[in-house]
Amino acid sequence: MSSFLFLNFIKWISPSNSNSNSSVNTYIIVLVCLPMLFLTDFGNPLQRCCTLFLLPNIFLRLWFPSTYYPASASTPAFYASPIFHRFIAFIAEFLLYELWAVWIDVHFWSHSTHLWLWLIVFIAECISTTGVILQNQFLLLIEDFLWTLHAAYMSYLSIWQKRTYPSIFFVGFTFFLFFFHLPPRISLLIKDSFKTSLFHTNPLFSSGSVSIHPSPTQEKLWVVPMLLSQPLLTAFIFYSLKSQN
Repeated sequence: MSSFLFLNFIKWISPSNSNSNSSVNTYIIVLVCLPMLFLTDFGNPLQRCCTLFLLPNIFLRLWFPSTYYPASASTPAFYASPIFHRFIAFIAEFLLYELWAVWIDVHFWSHSTHLWLWLIVFIAECISTTGVILQNQFLLLIEDFLWTLHAAYMSYLSIWQKRTYPSIFFVGFTFFLFFFHLPPRISLLIKDSFKTSLFHTNPLFSSGSVSIHPSPTQEKLWVVPMLLSQPLLTAFIFYSLKSQN
């Protein structure tokens, strides 16, 4: 049911021009990003950097969609490459998760109080990047488990800090990852494991096997909602932080 709703949503917001590579109409991308841009406190280094890195992460990955596994791009240009997309996502997501910690008033860079939040994010980002470069699906599944763990831990911290809206978001996000995102990923891995080993790799730095074709619908089912929701949630966080001051 959820896949059906997401599929219809993606069809509705996609460009009518069949020659377009973009997953989403540009005006929709602009509309969801404007609130984040207007609410950014550019005097705050974290907010400024978060916005400035989220924008290319959102626009490039929606304009020129790519797939991490198996590696594919919608056009041969370097800015459409899944490796380049992973690079900008690494930085943008790191900043976003630090902002999430600020939102619930915990120390992202703490080495003791909150179990090294930054380290969980760093390990997940490194595993994701390694999984893309080596083209290993098992590593990418481990990444998904780490993000689910991170969301669950943020739920705990939000409730512990008595933060109503963050608690609602992180509990809901954890529920979505655990019950809707992980199961199809696990099923796909099990299905593919009958064809190749779990530890099979096809490194991009040696094979260069990035195929050029439109992004598959299955990939868009999670990438498009995720990228469109990032600026909206970030705008809400910026607004919440302003209200607290």
